Amino acid sequence: APLNNVKIRQAIGFAIDKEKLIKELLSGQAKVASSILPVGSWAYSPGTTYDFDPEKSKQLLKEAGYKNEPIKFKYSSGNAAFSSYAQAIQNSLTAVGLNVQIETLDPGTLRTQLAQGQFQMNTGVWIGGNQDPIFLKDLFTSGRIPGPNVSCCNRSRYSNPEVDKLLEEAINEIDRAKAKELYIKAWGIISNDLPLFPLWYPANMVIS
Repeated sequence: APLNNVKIRQAIGFAIDKEKLIKELLSGQAKVASSILPVGSWAYSPGTTYDFDPEKSKQLLKEAGYKNEPIKFKYSSGNAAFSSYAQAIQNSLTAVGLNVQIETLDPGTLRTQLAQGQFQMNTGVWIGGNQDPIFLKDLFTSGRIPGPNVSCCNRSRYSNPEVDKLLEEAINEIDRAKAKELYIKAWGIISNDLPLFPLWYPANMVIS
């Protein structure tokens, strides 16, 4: 709490100006992301999108009955890039009326707290490794919530039986067209529930 309220999570989505973050913090060297999957993935879909709209964000907070409850935003100490991202995001969220407080922790402590669900907000990097959407199961299904004998990767502790069912069916579907439909439906639900908010795809720079 209070991030167990979907309207507050959606308010966060509408409060963050991704284009501005990319321009000011990344010198334009990234593209806005609407999915955890890369655009080139065969199962890509933007799902529910969140264009920068602070007034909509404020309205959602009002509908949610938000009462200025503190929200701790935790990230690893000693990472200058994460620090600049976190402070910019904190400023955006404060501007719409969210009481966001930054807390830096050493990496080991943070990893432990993330695994135990002892956090409200965190920022990080996800590298899927390829364009196969199978990793959606790791990030968003109930069976991947960290606990006894489970170390990865659903740190948000998101649990939606319909998403569990859709992703299991998609992974076992041998017809790619049908699997794509299932993945798109699953991401539509996930992106509306917003347990994780994609920010950007960084540009890959090569020196030869």
